[in-house]
Amino acid sequence: MATPVPLSPPPEPTLAPPPLPSSDGPRIFALGDSVMLGAAEALQSRIGNLEVDAAVSRQVSEGIGILSWRRDHGLLGDIVLVHLGNNGYFGEGQLEQLMTVLSDVDRVAFLTVKVPREWEGPNNGVINSAVAYPNAIVVDWYTKGTENPDFFWEDEIHLRPHGAQHYALMIAPQATTPE
Repeated sequence: MATPVPLSPPPEPTLAPPPLPSSDGPRIFALGDSVMLGAAEALQSRIGNLEVDAAVSRQVSEGIGILSWRRDHGLLGDIVLVHLGNNGYFGEGQLEQLMTVLSDVDRVAFLTVKVPREWEGPNNGVINSAVAYPNAIVVDWYTKGTENPDFFWEDEIHLRPHGAQHYALMIAPQATTPE
């Protein structure tokens, strides 16, 4: 019988230091999957003090871990933008976990998903319920995307360059601290 090998903890994420806050506004952290990754350049050109952490096939559970790590290291920022749920189900319990981690953030902006998969409707239901939290708002990317199918490549998920620009334009107004 083989001796079990002890599992080691996952390595801590390797992160570049967050951008230094400037007099131009709050520090903003954006977390997403490949949709946000494809729009990262457009976002950074429209929003100052923005750090984007987006990756292909990112799941909500991975996002919770990243946000927890950043909170524990004082790296969340003043505003957090979250666009997760394109790659699988986003449950109510996961939303509760996210909002517990983000409870001290001034504003959390969630984007609904526009993904032609069976989890699109349920995930948007969960995302829309985030407005029950006092520091959360929802940006309706689903409706904007549905009204503008030309924003997307043939997969109906990932953004063409002009779609990425509209994505950034829609998110940019949320990158201010609440009054």
